[in-house]
Amino acid sequence: MLRPEKVFAREWEWQQIADFTKGLGVVSGRRRHGKSFLLRELTAGRSDSIYHQAIEVDRRTALDRFARSLAKRHGWPAPPRFEDWEQALRAAFTNGVALLVLDEFPYLLRSSPELLSVVQLLIDGWRQIGAANGLILCGSSLSVMSAILGAASPLHGRATLDLSMPPFDYRTSAAYWQTPNEHVAFVVDAIFGGAPGYRELMDGRLPTDFNQLGEWLATGPLNPAHVLFSEDDYLLREEAGFNDRAHYLSILRAVAHGATTSSAIAAALGRDARSLHHSLNGLVRAGFVESIDDALRDQRPIYRLTDPLVRFCQLITRPSVDRLEQHRWAEVVAERGPAMSAGLFGPHFEHLCRAWVRTFASAETLGGTPSRVAPAVLSDARLKRKRQLDAVAISRGHNERPRILAIGEAKYTSDVRGMGDVQRLEDIRDLVVSAQSAHFDIDEIKLMLFSANGFEPEALCARDHRTDLILVDLTDLYASD
Repeated sequence: MLRPEKVFAREWEWQQIADFTKGLGVVSGRRRHGKSFLLRELTAGRSDSIYHQAIEVDRRTALDRFARSLAKRHGWPAPPRFEDWEQALRAAFTNGVALLVLDEFPYLLRSSPELLSVVQLLIDGWRQIGAANGLILCGSSLSVMSAILGAASPLHGRATLDLSMPPFDYRTSAAYWQTPNEHVAFVVDAIFGGAPGYRELMDGRLPTDFNQLGEWLATGPLNPAHVLFSEDDYLLREEAGFNDRAHYLSILRAVAHGATTSSAIAAALGRDARSLHHSLNGLVRAGFVESIDDALRDQRPIYRLTDPLVRFCQLITRPSVDRLEQHRWAEVVAERGPAMSAGLFGPHFEHLCRAWVRTFASAETLGGTPSRVAPAVLSDARLKRKRQLDAVAISRGHNERPRILAIGEAKYTSDVRGMGDVQRLEDIRDLVVSAQSAHFDIDEIKLMLFSANGFEPEALCARDHRTDLILVDLTDLYASD
């Protein structure tokens, strides 16, 4: 089945659902990543399919809505009245229907938890008779969707498709938004990330330059009448297990403001770190927070927010709700400018630099192919201080010691970076060599310096005459070659 022209990118994801023919399929991903759009296009191109999107209603209303969907698809004069979901699902696969898509499946589970067992009965029955029927369950609540196929679920081991819909990578997102240059592309990605659904909510509008950023934001996430104004709370409401949203929002706020370890988060909330273990794990499972192990030390996770717009809400919107409701967005933008630069653009620049190393940098550039890219923190006993690396590229060969390919720093500042930064990286490399030689192959570690505002001529000249120095600016991050 050919991918429709209106489907932007998503070649691999489209192929996975197009190749799905029978059995159970599960499609998950955060809201606004384009899951429903792809599944609607799939069913629109198949005459033997039904697409049904659930809403959050009681069990009786949900059954009646489903009955109306079937009546419309099958051409029945009136919708039937189903007494249970087994009767309803079996009725769907009549009149030549071979594929049923149940979107927003977690809504159905809230009022009908028996649905998992009903689906198990249906799938097992198809297997016994060799039926070529297919059922796709789709949802945005990642904690619920991941549990559907978990060890405690009746559907454990029964899926033939388990597809997670990721956001666009930053280069694909720039092409999707049709940004005019890398500077606009970076700003858009730092606020909205790779969720394609945000472009429609912003009507495709873009800031013409950095000076018009506030005016552009006032048409979306800084507008109290806009749906994006409370996007973080809206996304949290989808998670069935997050009953105390204020508690989870406080954790997100702490991470957004720079608390990246469990102890730092606990200190920001005035709590014991052990008491936050369950909540932090829940946010990780739900896709709000990412736990990144230190590249050079095991069991030292660093936490970061995965959704830039959630970070924006916590850093900019929530501290200024009263003034924004009075439409004083220009005042807020001027006041929160430093927080936007340090707390939003800076961390996102680091994230994009790691993504470049992981996905776009060539093996020739790095001196090998990385199997892992992560930040790291080192202790400098001589200076009695911590040294932070924003990107460490590690290659793990078969039956070989892991090899450190490159270490790097990412600087989102107005300064042009120079040889002082290179010298600092050389000092950190010496520290890595002395501290990690027993654990890693540390021969020929390359130095990566990422700058949002370019490099001094002396540094560029040094790069041209050295094989161990990699300089990357915004143009390089977004270059297609």
